[in-house]
Amino acid sequence: MLLVCGFSESKIVHSAIKRTFPDMTLIIPNETGLAVLKGAVIFGHNPSVIMFRVSRYTYGVDVINEFKSGLYPPEYKIYVTYVNKYKCKHIFEALVQSASIFQ
Repeated sequence: MLLVCGFSESKIVHSAIKRTFPDMTLIIPNETGLAVLKGAVIFGHNPSVIMFRVSRYTYGVDVINEFKSGLYPPEYKIYVTYVNKYKCKHIFEALVQSASIFQ
């Protein structure tokens, strides 16, 4: 597992990841806080250095949307008093989609 960015320098994060994924090897490069910044600068100067980006998994969050009859299951319909509207719970909103959706 490769750790980059500011939090990857934290010993607390290291121990939590090692406890959660005991069979994984942690790779923590020097200057982890600068790894993403350096990559962004390189990409900014020469966008062709990155041919494509592929995610192995889909990442997202559980959101509440406006309820639309016929689109969402009726058991997900909830009334939200502070906005005085019916909403739909348990909607998955993808932030990053896996490569399998492109195949």
